[in-house]
Amino acid sequence: MYASLQELQSRLEPALLVDLADDDGDGQADDAVIAAALADADAEIDARLAPLYAVPFAAPPALVVRLSADLALERLFQRRRREIPPAEKVRLERARTLLGALALGEVLLSADGISPRAGSKSTTADDEKIFSRDELQDF
Repeated sequence: MYASLQELQSRLEPALLVDLADDDGDGQADDAVIAAALADADAEIDARLAPLYAVPFAAPPALVVRLSADLALERLFQRRRREIPPAEKVRLERARTLLGALALGEVLLSADGISPRAGSKSTTADDEKIFSRDELQDF
């Protein structure tokens, strides 16, 4: 996982995190709930960045850790069908915008061992068809 419980704890009040992730009622955030939210966030990051980067990241850059934590918090609020607080909503919108920019290559990750994949260019020079449906009718 890119982020951890500690990153989530640094973003939310402890009581709110427990409220969102305590399914067994013991007053502690459940590890399985936290792990599922983090795994979902990581899967979204990997899916968006796979065309440009080799994912999953063995040593994720700090930016990816931050995105993972922000997206995981969204999952925790969603599972309880709770409205995301305004400050968290702003952070989430910024995270999604940044993730989109990373996926498009508008922003690049910079960390040891992480570089964008070499892209390929289209080999199509124009849209003119060589063979039409009529020309291929007898084949």
